[in-house]
Amino acid sequence: MIGLARKGCVIRSNTARDGDDIVVAVDLDGKPRTGLPYNFDSTDKDPSVLIKQFDSMVELAEKKLVNAGKDISNAGVIGTIAMMLETSGKGATVEIDRIPKPENVDLTQWLLSYPACGFCVTTDRTDDVVDIFKKHGLSASVIGKVDSSRVLRLRFGSEEDVFMDFERESIFGLKTRSDFR
Repeated sequence: MIGLARKGCVIRSNTARDGDDIVVAVDLDGKPRTGLPYNFDSTDKDPSVLIKQFDSMVELAEKKLVNAGKDISNAGVIGTIAMMLETSGKGATVEIDRIPKPENVDLTQWLLSYPACGFCVTTDRTDDVVDIFKKHGLSASVIGKVDSSRVLRLRFGSEEDVFMDFERESIFGLKTRSDFR
């Protein structure tokens, strides 16, 4: 995104830390766009509502409450988290059933969707972050924890599996640790 930020108040996507909680915040008041089933549109609102939602990240940045963050891209929630983890040199376990989801969209479609307003952040100030997102009209939940494994694991109920191993694969074509040995 392009804009102005106060000095020292930029949220970077490559600075997740071991032990951080992963928080996802999304505007669930919308629907898939006709003809574009993976585009979740929640923009049919007064512009002041939309500005308030986006300003959640400004408040988090100015209060320095997150260690890393990213808007949810067309890679969906899991893909966006994977991008943030890879560039941070980290791994995580993500609890699929904790991801905020609209009632009118099934889980598989939602995981592949690009929401009009959604963010993934990592933090060690979880309660403050969740409160700010909710104050700005977003649904927010802790969905995982960052670790040093360089592996993104997905857990759903009692099942768990590796989604990406950044030692062997890359979203961006970055060199893995083993390439530098």
